[in-house]
Amino acid sequence: MRHAEISRAYEDLRSGKARSSRVMSIKYEGISGLSDALLTFHAPITAICGLNGVGKSTILSIMRRAFVSTEEDLEKIKAHDRTCSGEITIDLLIHNERYQLNIANGVMAQIPEKKINAIFVDTSLESTTQQNFFRYEIESINDTINGTDPVKFSQKEISMLSYITGKSYSSVEVFELEGFLPVKYYIKVCERGTFYDIKTMSLGEISCVLLMQALRKAQKNSLVIIEEPETYISPVAQAALMNFIVVQSVEKNLSVVISTHSPNLVKKLAENEIAILYQTAVGSQLAEKKECAELLHTIGLESKSIPVFITEDRLGRELAKYILSKFDIALLLKSDLLDIGGESKITSMRELFPRYAQRVTVVGVYDGDQKNRVEESQGLWPAVFLPGDVPMEEALKQMAFNDPGRSSRYIGITPQQFSIGNHALQGLDPHDWIYELGRNLGLSFDQLLRGLLEAWLEEDRNRIEAEKFASSLRSIVN
Repeated sequence: MRHAEISRAYEDLRSGKARSSRVMSIKYEGISGLSDALLTFHAPITAICGLNGVGKSTILSIMRRAFVSTEEDLEKIKAHDRTCSGEITIDLLIHNERYQLNIANGVMAQIPEKKINAIFVDTSLESTTQQNFFRYEIESINDTINGTDPVKFSQKEISMLSYITGKSYSSVEVFELEGFLPVKYYIKVCERGTFYDIKTMSLGEISCVLLMQALRKAQKNSLVIIEEPETYISPVAQAALMNFIVVQSVEKNLSVVISTHSPNLVKKLAENEIAILYQTAVGSQLAEKKECAELLHTIGLESKSIPVFITEDRLGRELAKYILSKFDIALLLKSDLLDIGGESKITSMRELFPRYAQRVTVVGVYDGDQKNRVEESQGLWPAVFLPGDVPMEEALKQMAFNDPGRSSRYIGITPQQFSIGNHALQGLDPHDWIYELGRNLGLSFDQLLRGLLEAWLEEDRNRIEAEKFASSLRSIVN
């Protein structure tokens, strides 16, 4: 899947276009193990997160009971289903008309005139069940699938499955055996010239095929409920699977609710696309929005965006890195610093990089001489300015000629050695000067720059400006 397609899908997901059929809220009271709460769905995709045993599956069971389960299904799970007790009120849209569905002690007390199309997918359970059936419960595969035409994945679908699993398939066939209850799916693939089937496929491969098959069958404007889709698949595959789910949600106007423990499934989701349950003395509690960031961290799912600081050149990048190492090492450790070759390119990046990005905060870092020249507007990513009123290489050159003793002291050489290496460089452009000085002194760029910056920071005025610069970056990121 191309990065451009993924980016467009996330942009469309957050474009403000609401699904015409969706669950708007679930209010539950008196359900064993859950504190009474109102869960509101603000986005087309919602991930329900939390540690084991906090009630994620119970929330999905509420939706499954309301929209998917048959009377036979409910009878089978009666003994261990928490949703058999309590009061549940679900507000929903069905083709843009509002309805309310009430469940009291497991019984539908109020049923909407129209029905929302919904499917429930639990690939972690289904994968082992399907594989064991074809391994141990039938004598002949050919007799079992005889008379059933396979669903052949299109080239686009094959490419998608390859993208998710990291494999290279040339064919994928799924035999949907409706004569069995529940329906059985015999899967046969060819990967790099080797044919194999569900009996020898990995559970990760099976779960991905089953989820793809479920979503390809889902009608447009459906509700899709997915139980922990990350089971059996690698972290890289989990991230790819989430991208696939987003693309499907956009293409088919699906409203999707997922339960998950996976950082890789939620890392691109915004805060309004995540609901968190956590354990308290009186039962599992639904977190308020203001609590989500800290709770995500405590359950191993980090929500904060990555700061990306874009500078004009290498010197600007190293200066920003140096200042943060002195005044905010925590911010430095979680940031990316990039130099892209000039102030005009920084401005272009601030204009063109999508503002809807949820996991990245872009900050343009200009040289100090650009303070009164750079446009600031609400539509652009923010900008900050390096200390001083002139480019840093100019300030360092001036310091080196005016006070060679201070410069040489921090570099670790004698003033005489420093002056010998520097005396013939007066006429050079400041940008070229710093490289030539390093060559004359036998020092790497990093060694020379570190010493010069240490000397520059010795002045109180420069230290104050450096602290202000670090503070401005911190305030933007926070």
